[in-house]
Formats: sequence, C-alpha cells, structure tokens
Amino acid sequence: MHLKRIRDWILDCVFPVSCIACNAPKHTMTNPDGFVCSACLANISSHQWLFCPVCNTKLAGFAQCPTHRGPMRFLGVASSYQNNLLKHLIWRYKYEFCEPLARPLGAMLAEYFIKICKPYCDAHAPEWIITTIPLSHKRMRWRGFNQGALLAQEVSRRVNIPYAPMLSRMHFRKPQMELATKTEREQNIRGAFAVRRDCAIQHKRIIIVDDIATSGATLVEASRMLKLAGAKEIIGLVLARNNSA
Repeated sequence: MHLKRIRDWILDCVFPVSCIACNAPKHTMTNPDGFVCSACLANISSHQWLFCPVCNTKLAGFAQCPTHRGPMRFLGVASSYQNNLLKHLIWRYKYEFCEPLARPLGAMLAEYFIKICKPYCDAHAPEWIITTIPLSHKRMRWRGFNQGALLAQEVSRRVNIPYAPMLSRMHFRKPQMELATKTEREQNIRGAFAVRRDCAIQHKRIIIVDDIATSGATLVEASRMLKLAGAKEIIGLVLARNNSA
C-alpha cells in the first residue's frame, strides 16, 4: 500500500489530472479520483422513479409494467443519458479505458439505489445478491476490465449487498450498440449467456448492475437465464439509458 501511494503521487506530479467539467485539480476531499469533482458529480440530476426494462415507461412505485411482465421486475436508471457530463463520463470510462471513474460513477449509482430501490429491497432482505453482465473474452482483452463488474462491486460495497459473478458469456456476439433495431438486438443476444455452475441462485433475488441500457435486450436476456436457473426475482440498475441508440 505504501509503494502504491508513492507511485500514485509520482504519477500525479508527472501527469496531473483534473475534473473533466470544471478543471478542479485532484484533491483528497473534493476530487479524490481526479477525473470528476464531487461538486460536478452532484450537479448531475437524478431520476426519482423506476422504469420498465422493455418499453421504458415510468412505473408507479414498485409495480411491474402491466404490458411487459417479463423476467425483470423493473429497471432503476440513475440519470438521463442526455446529460452531457454523464454521457462524457460514461464514454471516457468505457471507450477511453478510464478505470478510476468506476468509483465516482459507482457512488452515483449507489446513491440512486439507496434513495429509490432500497426500500423495496429492504422489504425482502437478506435474499439479495448483486451481479453484472459478463464480457466476452475478446471485449475483456480489448478494454482490460469489465466496466459493469467494477460498478457492481462499488455499489455492493456502498449498499452492503454481496456481489457475485453469476453469468458467463457463451461466445462473442456483435456489440449491441452496432445494431440498428430492437429486433436485431434481441436476436443477437439470445442464448449469449449461461449461468455459472458455482453459483447458488435458487430462491435468490438478484440485482443486475450495468453501465448503460439501450433497448434493454441484454438485461432481459440475462434475467431470463437467471430465472430459468431458479432466481426468485430480478431487478436492473444502470447509470443511464440511451433510447436513441
């Protein structure tokens, strides 16, 4: 740990980082990770409701969408993808491989969860487990980390719900973002996941954490496989939803 602090101090001196939005320098209290300060993060408005994972309808309380009663009960979406700062942070995190952003983004997601989702989860404690969407080996080699897993682990730590990887990727599929229609995404992701043999899923309630949702097809397919393996209930939790993709 001592050597890591020395290394980080040297890197900060040679390659100083600052807040993406306001250029505030890295600071232990106000900008511990360097890339986004607490003030700018707090300015990202948070949603006050839950959504249908399929049609994106705002839900009344914790009720499931009357039109789409699928394997996922509801989807928690922390904020709007139209927020330029959040969009930029997610892009830096995923496509510029800015791994330290997992902590502030995970903190934002945990705050939304505590405010909006936790009352429902508390009513059914202690059966909950947090998991995430697995990456293909090709995608993992390219990025170097699973962005959803890091977010899930950060949320787990902050809300005191255990994290466990439950799914594995069967084989590489074309990235969902590269497909134009919802039907194409549903067909592309069908059969992409398998439940890990080392997981105790029977009668568990599961929270699937990911960075961003588009059509919702990936989350719904992952939920379907977990339900088939015996999960009692599944909810989703993401930073934002890109409905225009």
